Amino acid sequence: MKRRALWASVAVLALLVGLAARGAEIPADAKVLSLGQVGTPWADLKPGVRGGTFHMASFGNPQKWNPITAVETGTTVITNHLYHGLVTLNPRSAAVEPALAKGWEVSDDGCVLTFHLRRDLRWSDGEPLTSADVVFTFNDLILNPDVLSTARDSLVLPNGTFPRIEAIDDLTVRVTTPMPFRPLLLSMGKRLLPRHKWAHTVRTQNPDAEPGAFNTALGLDTAPADVVGSGPYVLREFVADQYVILVRNPYYYVYDAQGTQLPYYDRRVIHIVADADLALLQFLNRELDALDPRASDLAVLASRATSESFTVLVEPEVPMYGSAWLSFNQDIGLREGRDEGKRALYRDVRFRQAFAHLVDKGAMIETIFHGLAVPQWSPVSLGSPFYGGRNGYGGEITDTDPAGLMYDIVLAMRTLDDLGVVDRDGDGWRNLPDASPLEIRLSTAAGLSEYEGECLIIADRARLAGLDVRFEPLETSLMLDRLFSGAFDAAVLGFTGGIDPNSLAGVYAPCGRLHFWHLSGCQEPTQTESELVSLFARGAATLDVSEAFGIYQTLQNLAALDAGLIYTVYPAFRYAYYNYVGNAEMANPNAHPTGENGLAADLVFDTRLVP
Repeated sequence: MKRRALWASVAVLALLVGLAARGAEIPADAKVLSLGQVGTPWADLKPGVRGGTFHMASFGNPQKWNPITAVETGTTVITNHLYHGLVTLNPRSAAVEPALAKGWEVSDDGCVLTFHLRRDLRWSDGEPLTSADVVFTFNDLILNPDVLSTARDSLVLPNGTFPRIEAIDDLTVRVTTPMPFRPLLLSMGKRLLPRHKWAHTVRTQNPDAEPGAFNTALGLDTAPADVVGSGPYVLREFVADQYVILVRNPYYYVYDAQGTQLPYYDRRVIHIVADADLALLQFLNRELDALDPRASDLAVLASRATSESFTVLVEPEVPMYGSAWLSFNQDIGLREGRDEGKRALYRDVRFRQAFAHLVDKGAMIETIFHGLAVPQWSPVSLGSPFYGGRNGYGGEITDTDPAGLMYDIVLAMRTLDDLGVVDRDGDGWRNLPDASPLEIRLSTAAGLSEYEGECLIIADRARLAGLDVRFEPLETSLMLDRLFSGAFDAAVLGFTGGIDPNSLAGVYAPCGRLHFWHLSGCQEPTQTESELVSLFARGAATLDVSEAFGIYQTLQNLAALDAGLIYTVYPAFRYAYYNYVGNAEMANPNAHPTGENGLAADLVFDTRLVP
């Protein structure tokens, strides 16, 4: 017996019949966005016209074209325009909705999820997209231990196993779990890859393949024609340090209610910029159509918005999703057999908590974000209904830092004294307990000015407390290499966020690919790491969101007090766009036209092309 089903509504079916009567050619199973229609999430948006080029900016070069192994936004801002999954998030409400699947059914016990693909789906090279591609993506790529996939971590079931994913027929996929797993539906939205292009790279499909061959597949040297996806765009050209050009996918499955196949823009050019100063200049020179500005850019933008016909959206009370954090490498020098004293200090939770008290979030908010930010203490985004500072699931936010690690330089210095981290040689800087020098190299990706600003404030406050902290910005690829190889000292960066805390399971799991600050935890997890794994499992195992909220609230406080990641601040949502960009006003923290998740790429159009 089926508990519930999600299918095209009677209203949409009637709409398709009406369009067919007027001669509009919309495939029977197309996804139709009823832009401008009352009673839909799209009521305040306008149907557009096709044509034109949308220009946006991205910081740093992509590292690959592979959505399965990508870990940095310089890559995913591209791949999220190229690939889609079975389900997606609505860019207005962040609710889960159909994508390549037209619907799904959930069994009464919540342990069987059956997806029904749209008929006549095609990859961007014209080949059919079927359930075989779904099974290949999950079983042979994401769940394959030979593949370096962060997505695998969010599919670990509470008992340590994975869902069973199988094809029933060409259009039906069944996902079975031995127990309820609340995040399962959202977790099935992973970007799909075509079996016919990449089966030869994995041993499960090709016994002669080299182990891990898929990890180097879809590198930047891949011919654009071989970068085959199902999203609104396909890759046309890439020039390092200059731009990526995307063009419309002729087989894209999404239409508007007037029968226009999306996306509206024919091309999307992503300009690769070195820093936010250049992005701002390009926007003001009309080289970019929209911009995700810094808070420090808002004054100059506001002064020119009316005369130059662009709009600046600012939501002071609505923080962005995601996180910014400071982290210490608890394995520093482990591989090289050095830095034993520094490593012991970084592994001491008392030191990490002391340093958390040196993070002056108030100064960051005022000087970097001009008041347009709020303090962050939790790994879960403040916009999530599971955020631990609420009074219940989806409830009112009642506090700002339940973990209590607020800025307090006196308390930080007292704790450092108690740890024996004092100045032993009279040079003005605190030493390690064994009297050896303590120099902390703090890094972030060069060109990310807000992170750079946070580093400067952190270094300044730490130096006031007698710690020799030296800021060292690094080129993005070098920063990421050091981070994921365990070769960094201390770092400030961030994660993109989501609605469900389970998306962070791989960050805090000791063997998770994103657990970069304590790589050796995979072999020897700390008690706190083990407790966090247990809490993630318990939160995912219950279908009762109120019960899950209580579990995740405990988890968030524990993660904050452990200070493996010391969180800084959430910036408020802000966005700028030229007024000729139709539907750009829908920009919000869930999605916007230049956003990393690509959710609003379909919807914008050039109003200057309207007859």
